[in-house]
Amino acid sequence: MAAELRATLSWAHVVWADAERRVLVWNDRGELVCHVGLYLRRAKWADNDVLIGGVGGVITRQDSRKQGHAWTAIGMAVADMRDRAGADFVLLVCEPRNFAFYRGLGWRQFDGELFCEQPGGRVRFAAMTQFVFDLRLALPGGAIDLCGLPW
Repeated sequence: MAAELRATLSWAHVVWADAERRVLVWNDRGELVCHVGLYLRRAKWADNDVLIGGVGGVITRQDSRKQGHAWTAIGMAVADMRDRAGADFVLLVCEPRNFAFYRGLGWRQFDGELFCEQPGGRVRFAAMTQFVFDLRLALPGGAIDLCGLPW
């Protein structure tokens, strides 16, 4: 992405965590068409210890969009967080243009606050909107502290 374009984005200044695992989708020609980063972290919600699954870095190649690749990859990510990792819930952050997509997959906007680490210390994350997918917990609000970098 060109530096000039990136500088205009609400999240251009954010330092992000590196994905721990990935879901990759290839088309029938063997070309990589979609990526989803996976994260798993012990963190805090309303001062309770929780195990948060994370989804980030979702991207589908421009010529392969609207074919269900991201839908499939995110479904696999949520299933992995539920079945293998035993996460309490899954969290992602996104821009308004993606709200309808995630809502259509069963995600809901989290109405609480999100805190994370950045090079200058702990900050309230306001660069993007947070969405959750309920697994073992259904968070009604409150504060989530990622206890590390955002994804």
